[in-house]
Amino acid sequence: MLLQLLAVLQAPTADTLTLADALRLARDRRGALVIASANVAVARAEQRQAGAIPNPVARLGYTDDPPHGHATAEQSLEWLLTRGPARSASGQRVAAALADSAQRSADLGAEVRGAFYRAVAAQRALTLAQAQQALEDSLVTIADRRLAAGDISRIERDQAALEAGRTRLDLSTARELLATTRMELGRTIGLLPDESLPEPVGRLDVGLGDALVDTRTATPAAVVAALADSTAAALRVGVASRARLPLPTLEAGADWDDPSASGALLVLGLSLPLPLWQHGGAQLAQAEAEAVRAAAASQEVRSAMRSSQRATRTRVAEAALRALVLRDTLVPAARALRASATRAWAMGETGILPVLDAFRSERALELGLIEALVTWRDAITEWNRLTGNEP
Repeated sequence: MLLQLLAVLQAPTADTLTLADALRLARDRRGALVIASANVAVARAEQRQAGAIPNPVARLGYTDDPPHGHATAEQSLEWLLTRGPARSASGQRVAAALADSAQRSADLGAEVRGAFYRAVAAQRALTLAQAQQALEDSLVTIADRRLAAGDISRIERDQAALEAGRTRLDLSTARELLATTRMELGRTIGLLPDESLPEPVGRLDVGLGDALVDTRTATPAAVVAALADSTAAALRVGVASRARLPLPTLEAGADWDDPSASGALLVLGLSLPLPLWQHGGAQLAQAEAEAVRAAAASQEVRSAMRSSQRATRTRVAEAALRALVLRDTLVPAARALRASATRAWAMGETGILPVLDAFRSERALELGLIEALVTWRDAITEWNRLTGNEP
């Protein structure tokens, strides 16, 4: 109940939601980071267990024959050979868990950013559709006046009305897209079913004209985790190899309550395992095979990451180029063309078809700009996630 109360108190009270708010809510409410933290705790507990010295075994007995009392204690020494490499291997597992935690955090951030900017883009697409609907409704109004004045035919007026009807379909699609993207954003940041999502606010083109990507790259967390797993597997080979060497178990004790003896009898001894039926060869072979597999897996991860980084960098550059051309050249030109075509048609200097073509061209380019900006945002997010530069 206290956790639920804290979650409600941490909910945004404003009517708007920024990207920083969305990231904070997701980190507070989603379980991904809790899982990562638990994995780190498990790995650290395993490290403590790997370094633990086995407890001695004590025995206390009584027999009818003298000496009647018996007490012994045994301490195994096998851990002397394996404790060091076992702790080192467990330490690498801790490093892998920490890297996995960092990767989960980066993945969560990328998921939130993607959902946030898609919701912002959907709101922009809806605003565009509403503006287009208003323009085309005004076009139909002009067409009605010109038809009443006998300046145009019924066909031209009906063509303008048909185009306005098509825009209403676009408006319906935009409303549906906004609703679905807002629901996805709410799920991503962990909103409860009875909580309403504030309106996401942000610009899609912030930083579009800056440097395409940050060329500084850190080692990706996935690569760090794979290398740590490979190192841990190699250390476990050493553990299995050393475990094949038999070490004795020390035994110390005493016998007492013997009428024929003047005091207690001390007992000292050693017990040594005899490798008659097996000598750890299967365990060593398994550890060696796992080390080979982990080394190959780490190589595959590094190769895949390098390939993904190259592909994502190209995607960033091309998406930014398309967005810049659309934003700075094509969309302004389409708006100007639509405005001039509408004026020319209103003054009787042209027919309706060039006006409708101008409206369709503007709508397509505006939507293309939104799509290009979302693609660019997704590519930047993926680049930062792959290179360890997640802001």
